Amino acid sequence: MAVALDIVHDTQETYRKVLTSMSRPGTISTVIGDMDNPFPCHYATFLTILTLLDREVYFHVISDGENLSKVITDYTLAQETSIENADFIIVPNGTNEEAVIDAMQKCKVGTLEDPQNSSTWIIEQNMISVTGTITLTGPGIKHTTSLHLDITAELLEMRNRRVQEFPLGIDLIFTDPVSLACIPRTTKVSLDGGVI
Repeated sequence: MAVALDIVHDTQETYRKVLTSMSRPGTISTVIGDMDNPFPCHYATFLTILTLLDREVYFHVISDGENLSKVITDYTLAQETSIENADFIIVPNGTNEEAVIDAMQKCKVGTLEDPQNSSTWIIEQNMISVTGTITLTGPGIKHTTSLHLDITAELLEMRNRRVQEFPLGIDLIFTDPVSLACIPRTTKVSLDGGVI
């Protein structure tokens, strides 16, 4: 059964899911059920974008082969900019990982005076699941939790480098077609039980 987009209700619900997943890293929140998706990205990605972006923020899409940038601007009025100045960086599914690592080296991480002036990443995945080799620890996690993501140790290592100088850092939101999970800057990430 297809569902229609109800911008007010769906973005309010998505906002609650993002907050839950940020405060409980590794928690997978289902955003929407079966959907005929007319957008050039996962529907969960698009709902997250609609929820978080507006005319006062800047974004960058890495590897924009489907004109996602134009759709984002049309729906949110957010402005596209360079990686270095983007408040939100969107990584469509299938993006070359070298391009993602390069962008992660360049993105803003905030300053000691304004640590919130950093970038939030929205990274598409084929599927997110709790059975995986990525182990998360830190605030909001009782002991440890695990997560399966389609990313390599090199990308996780770059993420860990960018969050070393807390409160500076980046926050990650992973989306698959129907759900999302978050890894905020306060979360420690290891792979296969060993620190990256």
